[in-house]
Amino acid sequence: MPFYNASPYLGAAIQSILNQHFTDYEFLLLDDASGDDSLHIASGFNDPRIRLTRHTENQGVVAARNTLLSQARGKYLAFFDADDLAVPEKFARQIEYLEAHPELSLLGSSVYLINGKGEKTGRWKLGCSSEKLRARMLFHNYLVNSAVVVRADAIRPFTFETGSDICEDYLMWWRVLKSHKGMNLPDFLCAYRQHPASLTGGGKEKLWACETRVHRFILNDIGLEPTEEELFLHRQLRQAAIAVRVASLPAIIHWIGKVAGAGQKAGLIGPVAARRIALNRWAKMMKHCLRRPGILLYGLLLLPKLIRMLIHPRPEK
Repeated sequence: MPFYNASPYLGAAIQSILNQHFTDYEFLLLDDASGDDSLHIASGFNDPRIRLTRHTENQGVVAARNTLLSQARGKYLAFFDADDLAVPEKFARQIEYLEAHPELSLLGSSVYLINGKGEKTGRWKLGCSSEKLRARMLFHNYLVNSAVVVRADAIRPFTFETGSDICEDYLMWWRVLKSHKGMNLPDFLCAYRQHPASLTGGGKEKLWACETRVHRFILNDIGLEPTEEELFLHRQLRQAAIAVRVASLPAIIHWIGKVAGAGQKAGLIGPVAARRIALNRWAKMMKHCLRRPGILLYGLLLLPKLIRMLIHPRPEK
């Protein structure tokens, strides 16, 4: 758990790890040169499993995670954010599942949503199979960082990439999942805190730019060289939050099918997962057009084209 000026939530986050039913672990804490009393809070916990270190200068979350990655000695690793909370059975449930399923290297979960006061505000149902997880990762990060447990031997070949702050976990999990299987349990095993000071909540423009770089990397990985227009389109499809116009629908449909087909051609997803993710993105997009009957009707008319692309993919010229 790296932390920087995290005093409002750090104590609760640390305590939620110490309260785990599974107890055989080392707890690595790193203070990234905080200017508040975070270091004092972390130092106040007297538990032999804790190893607390400190950067003398603030280096950012990527450097902090890499420092911790180099220090870790366990068979399994879990990166936890300093403002989230783990339910007591989190590690026990995930490690038991990984021990029973050696074919899996990464395991996430569904999560509760909480606000700055720790009040539950919703839930993210993220349970999905390995192939479905890879397919979803083509369009958006379907893993909550604090929910993940990963085998050390699967993550060791990599480091968190410099310059990818805010979405460094997205890129890391994609790299792991390219050559290893992973999935999300349907169980709600941690609480993801949403508040203005969080990394993802406090810098939307920076998050957009960072995720754009990650998406370019992912698209390159599956053999696509997107134009700036295609990359912008893909970014909007991340949450299906796209300003749909009648004239743009054919290009949108074509791009969805192109990405799904490329993922299949690259051997990362099968035909069933390719069809499902393409239809999922199409359905999410259409959901935003329920009050625009003209666009909705045209989208329905174009659906057979998307289905044909998925059933009979053609090589790109």
